[in-house]
Amino acid sequence: MRAFATSSQTNFDLRRVKEQSYLDMGLRFGPVSLSIFTIFLLCVLSLFYLTNTNSVAIKGYEFKELEQKIQSLRKENKKLQLESIELQSIQRIEKEAEKLKMQEINKVSYTSPKDGGSKSKVVISSN
Repeated sequence: MRAFATSSQTNFDLRRVKEQSYLDMGLRFGPVSLSIFTIFLLCVLSLFYLTNTNSVAIKGYEFKELEQKIQSLRKENKKLQLESIELQSIQRIEKEAEKLKMQEINKVSYTSPKDGGSKSKVVISSN
C-alpha cells in the first residue's frame, strides 16, 4: 500500500514524459507547417529550374555565336587560299618582273679568288 511515490521515481516519470513530448513535437507536422514546407520546396525547385533554363539559353547563344565565327573564319580562309594561289602563279610573277624591269638570266658563272681568299665572285650574264 503505497500511497506516496518516492521523489526519485517521480523525477524518472517526469523525465520520461518530457522525452516523449519532445519526440512527439519533432515528428508532428500540422497543416500550416506542411503548407509552409510545400511552398518553400516549390520556391527552391522553381529557382533551380530557372537557373538551369537560363544556363541552357546562355550556352545556346554562345554556341550560335561560335558557329557564326567558324563560318566567317572558313570564308576568310578560302579567300586567303585563293589569294595565295594567285600570288604564286607564274603569270603574276612574270608581270611583276616586267614592272620591275628585270631581265632573264641565261648564264651564271662562279669564279674563285686568285689570292686564296675565302670569297668567290658570281658573274651573271643576261645575254
